[in-house]
Amino acid sequence: MPIAARRPRTAARALALLVVCAGVIGLAGCSDDAAPSAPDPAAASSSSTAPSNPAGFSGVYEAQLTTYRINGRRPAAGEPEAQPTTRRWVVQTRCDGPGAGCVTVAAATAPTASNLNRRRMVFVHEDDEWTRVTETVTRTCTPAGTSSAVTEPWVGMQQSEFRATASSSAQQITDLDGIVDTYQGGSCAQLVRSRIRLHRVGDLPAGTAPLPRTPVVAARTDIPGAGLQGRYEVAQTTVSSRPASLARRFPATSGEARLAPVCLRDGSRCTIALYSTGGQYLSALSYRSRGFERTTTGVPVTCTNGATGVARATERVVPPANAPRPFASVSGPGTTTYLTGCAGSVSRRTTLTRLGD
Repeated sequence: MPIAARRPRTAARALALLVVCAGVIGLAGCSDDAAPSAPDPAAASSSSTAPSNPAGFSGVYEAQLTTYRINGRRPAAGEPEAQPTTRRWVVQTRCDGPGAGCVTVAAATAPTASNLNRRRMVFVHEDDEWTRVTETVTRTCTPAGTSSAVTEPWVGMQQSEFRATASSSAQQITDLDGIVDTYQGGSCAQLVRSRIRLHRVGDLPAGTAPLPRTPVVAARTDIPGAGLQGRYEVAQTTVSSRPASLARRFPATSGEARLAPVCLRDGSRCTIALYSTGGQYLSALSYRSRGFERTTTGVPVTCTNGATGVARATERVVPPANAPRPFASVSGPGTTTYLTGCAGSVSRRTTLTRLGD
């Protein structure tokens, strides 16, 4: 598993791209119209008061995760993310450089499939901050307005950042505080923002093997997947349709969008968060195999024959070879095909043209 990546600090925090609503592709979200509020003051990471000894992040810690925003709204009672979760980690840190860089390895005492409760979690300490970016575990997706789960390529990334806030007289870090962002794309797109707090509850268990030498792997700075960032004009046109009358459901669309990449440290995979210009999280593109991809399944619509139809849209845009970053323009094909009810398919072309930061 690649060691965590640092989020590009200049990445925009808002954007929009094409989503399938009622069988029509457009530049708007299908639900959750309110733009996300600013983070709660109580949920913001505390300023660091004990950053001087990162090697002191060692021992047994309780890690509490509390979700405070889902797509910009407070979690509702009964949602899985609404209840705080507490885990226990065995934590070891080594500072083998280069420079002042350190690596922390945390092991959950009761590991599960949860993103922050695994047998081995690697965090990098740089600039008085611990960071980790990892692909998330898959989840079942049943789109709103439907009763059946859909099978789509999984798009998910989690980014954790926290700082030390207190230490003991022995220079052991006792408390840490930070933020975790969990991105999910596809038809069940959501951005979950959580606060993470860690509190030291004991020393390393007897017999814990020392952490082997673990130098910090340099983060890749020239990441192709991070080339889509900033403000873009997004245009989509219909190239062909079968039958020809189906093209009426898919008019040309154009609008401004903002893109914000989150990448693994080695740059092999990225999630490009999709926000509206007002800051509403909509969905995500995935970067893999030198291209940006997205698959979504539309809500049910009534076909001309009276049947209920469900459409699936796929998009793939590829930057020109050796293009400078951020990309000035990317373009590629897309297809919308009805899976049930209606007959036919539509070929589309998506073009993103950069407008600025």
